[in-house]
Order: sequence, then C-alpha cells, then structure tokens
Amino acid sequence: MQQPQDEPAKSSCQKMLWFTAMGAGPHNDYEDFIQAALLSAKEHAPSLVPVLLFCGEPNELTRWFERNGGTVIQHHASFLDEFDVQPNVAYRDDLKRHEGAFLRLDIPLVMDSIVAEDLVDLTNVSTTHVLYTDADVMFVGDDVSTCTMPLPEQLSMSPQHVKGRPENSGVMVFNVPSFREEFPSFLQHGREQKFKFVYDNGWLTSYREGKNKTWGALPDTMNWKAYWGGDADVTILHWHGPKPRRQSCIECFLKHGRQEGWEKQHGCEKCLPIYVGMVNMGNASDGGDMYARMLDVFEGYSQQAQRL
Repeated sequence: MQQPQDEPAKSSCQKMLWFTAMGAGPHNDYEDFIQAALLSAKEHAPSLVPVLLFCGEPNELTRWFERNGGTVIQHHASFLDEFDVQPNVAYRDDLKRHEGAFLRLDIPLVMDSIVAEDLVDLTNVSTTHVLYTDADVMFVGDDVSTCTMPLPEQLSMSPQHVKGRPENSGVMVFNVPSFREEFPSFLQHGREQKFKFVYDNGWLTSYREGKNKTWGALPDTMNWKAYWGGDADVTILHWHGPKPRRQSCIECFLKHGRQEGWEKQHGCEKCLPIYVGMVNMGNASDGGDMYARMLDVFEGYSQQAQRL
C-alpha cells in the first residue's frame, strides 16, 4: 500500500547521531545523568547513535560510555580564545569554566572530523540532521529517527519554562550544513556583543532575535519538564532546574509529603528559591507525581549503570 505523502516510508528513515556534552572540572558533576541518558536511549531510542563531546582527559566515565556503546570525542571549543574580548575578567573566566556548555555549537566542526576520520559507523545514519541534548535528559517515549523528529532548515530549539516557546538549547536539532554556513555570522555576533550572554543559550537567543532568524520549534514533549506535570506522549524528559542528588530539592519535597512549606524543613534549606518555585509548580500541576516518576526512573538507571 502506498505511504501517505506526509508520512515517509519506514525504509526511508535514517538513524540520527545524538550528541551530548560535558565539561571538565569539579563543577561538571553530571556523570550519573550521562549514564542515565545513555541507558534510556538504548532502551527507548535505539535509532540514536550516541556521541559524547568531552573537553577533559579520558576518565572512568568516558571509558564507561564507550564500553556501553557510545563514542567519546575529546574536543575543545574552537572559539574559546574569542572570549578574551570580554573585558570583565571574572565573567570571561566563568565563560571558559563552562566550556562544556558551548561544545554543542561546534557540532558542524565535529561532524567534519567524524566523516573524514571515520569515527562513527554512519551506515544509514543522517549526516545532515543531528540531535543534541543536555546531559540531564532521559528518553522515555518512542524511537527517535529522521521520521519521528521534525527536521529544520537550519536549527530547531525547544521550550524552556513556558510550553510552546522555543527558547531552550537543552534539546536541539541541527541541520549541519546550514548551521556550518551560518556559523561565521553567528561568531561575529558574539564578538560584537563581547560574548555578554548567559552561556550558549543566551548567545543563540541574542543571535536569533538580533538577526530576526526564524528557527524551528520542537514539540514540548521533546523537552518535557517535571514541573509541567504528567503527559502520556513524552519523548524526552529534561531535569531542567532542580536535579536529583543536588540541592536536596526533589528529595525534600517528596520526603516531607509534598506539603506546603516543605522547603523550610531541616535539611531542605539548600534548595534555591527559584528551584522551590519550580517544584511547587510541579506540585500544582499533578501533585508532584512527575517528579516522583522521574526520580524513580533515574535511580533505576543509576543502579543499572553501576553493574555495567
């Protein structure tokens, strides 16, 4: 039977490279998130080909990632020295400390190396469109391929705090050739603004607004937040804001019965006010059930990772 024109035949679907990234140093303690992300991708999104961009030296995490089917590429941001135009030394140093956040912007450059040096098996894998996610995500829905992911002309971003507003770089799809062509203009914009941005997300937003770019928008379900409550059709969950095993926010909220004033209980004081607001938003959405479900899934993957 002939396939509908707006539904590609399954045989024409391609796998997608999935990039995530992590910086080096003590403030980049995302190992358990990367492990959960990889294990969830293997379970729910087998058409993704996982690649970790890492600007540090090989370590136990990178060896674990490779041992469990991923590819690790050591890479330093090609534009890191450009940050020297920022006159505020403290601000400039902070940008460089968060180099890992900027690695996603070098994906077209990394793709050149992947293809030229045969770093990844690209059999039936798209080299035009690739997926990027932050490290603190979990894949929970249907498989991800060129037939299930909206494919942009240049770049697609995803919602941040508000549904339907593509302002977050935590989940993106790149059209590699198109963004490669755009990058010189993008970099020049950074120079002109002296990189006075809130990391990569601020840079992308500033460029999009300054150049009146019309980039694509990914569905909310591809960057779903716990504070939005439950949704049956979620593809990617994102620990945006409070995270497990950090700041005690989620664990305190659940431990103290999801009751108003939980943040004032002993041991909960480390939870930042902005995170308290997000957790309370989740409580208002579904009684905190999504936080509880996400935490349960995350802990399950963390335990599995220790055995691998």
